Parts: sequence; structure tokens; C-alpha cells
Amino acid sequence: IISLNSISYPNSSLIILSNSSSFILKCSFLMFNLLTLYFSYSLCSLYFKDGLYERAVKLAKKDKARDVRNLFIIAIGSRLSGNFDESINAYNEILAVSPDNAEANLGLGIAYKSKRDFSKAINYLQRYLNIRPDAEVSREIAVLSEAMNNK
Repeated sequence: IISLNSISYPNSSLIILSNSSSFILKCSFLMFNLLTLYFSYSLCSLYFKDGLYERAVKLAKKDKARDVRNLFIIAIGSRLSGNFDESINAYNEILAVSPDNAEANLGLGIAYKSKRDFSKAINYLQRYLNIRPDAEVSREIAVLSEAMNNK
């Protein structure tokens, strides 16, 4: 029995213990999820480095938390495998949580260029340039603009 302000609270220690146990369980669950995410990302990265893009993408898609690192693996791996629509969807998911992500804008520009949608490619490449000026990307925009004008 715990006494607080001259009022007795039987089972108070059980409530404190119960809350502590719940907290410990929640922390354990969080640590398990973080470790799973870390190892999942690490394995995806290994597959990716070995050129096993489809395998890396398949594993990254299992991440229900939709970690940005795994979304990049999906986006880049899909693009390199020729699945441009899936790549575009993953890049857009990244931009939904981080609109000024330069790499996602660049990736979208490259994916749209691969689909031969030059106007969208230029749009995303320009967004990339606004965040991170780059002479090579500026030249690519000029080449795409020229290609559009010659259609």
C-alpha cells in the first residue's frame, strides 16, 4: 500500500509496475523494429551493390514503415531495371515527406527522361538545380529543351 497525501492507494505499486512493463515492452518493440529496419536496409544495400536490383527492390518493398532509404532503393533499383513508373511512384513518395529532397527531384528527372517525357524531366531537373546548382544538370536541361524544340 502506497500512501499519498494521507490517502491510501492499494495496488498503486502494481499500476506503476504495469506502466513500467508496458513502457519496457514498447521500447523493446521499437528497438526490434529499428534493428529490423537497419538489417533490412543493410541487406538491400548489399544486393544493390552486387547489381541485384530486383532482389533489393523486392526486399525494400517489405518495409511497411516506408523508410526513405528503402524508398530510394525501390526508386533507383526500379529505374535501373527499366520499371520507370514504379521508380516515379517511389520518388514521389519521398517528395511527399521531403519536398526539397534534391536527389529525389534528380531521380524523377532521370526517370521521366528515360520515359521520353522531356517536359516533366526538365521540370524536375530544374527543381534539382534550384536546390543544388550543377553545371552538368544545366547542360542536360539544354539538351532536353533542344530535343523538345526539334520534335
